[in-house]
Amino acid sequence: MTALKGCMAPASAAEDQLDQGYAWVTVAGSFLTHVQCLGTVYTFTLYLESYASDFRVSLGVAALPGSLSVGMMLACGPFVGALIDKLGARPVCLGLALCHGVGLLLISACETPLLLIAAHALSGVGMSMAPASIGIIQQWFSKRRALATGLGIAGSGVGQFVFAQIINALISAG
Repeated sequence: MTALKGCMAPASAAEDQLDQGYAWVTVAGSFLTHVQCLGTVYTFTLYLESYASDFRVSLGVAALPGSLSVGMMLACGPFVGALIDKLGARPVCLGLALCHGVGLLLISACETPLLLIAAHALSGVGMSMAPASIGIIQQWFSKRRALATGLGIAGSGVGQFVFAQIINALISAG
């Protein structure tokens, strides 16, 4: 087994150290990352009408920020993987979390469509930590790898459900 820097299992880890202890912490971290990152981006369509009316643009233009977020998340994947190989998972994921958080804060303050698009792009770069978190799980599991991966990715569905309820309530409240 090869190990990467950061929160990856050490290269000297014996087989009996895998699938237990800290390995499940990586699953919880991946689950929560997927809840937050993918829960917010995949419920984007709930904002379309609000964006279109607030910025006085068509629904097609209002959909651009959400599409760009997903595109940035996926396009950054190879670069994020290379950075994790070089610097380790912890500093890279911390930087991506900050990028995502700043992007979300900027989204809440945007007053023009162009700024909204830029803020969503920044947030999308930060969301590239979600797919990367699955690679972290892979290093910590051998026997229960499929279960651990499934639990980590399940956060996406949970996030979509939870954020859809919250967003609908906030939009309804005015």
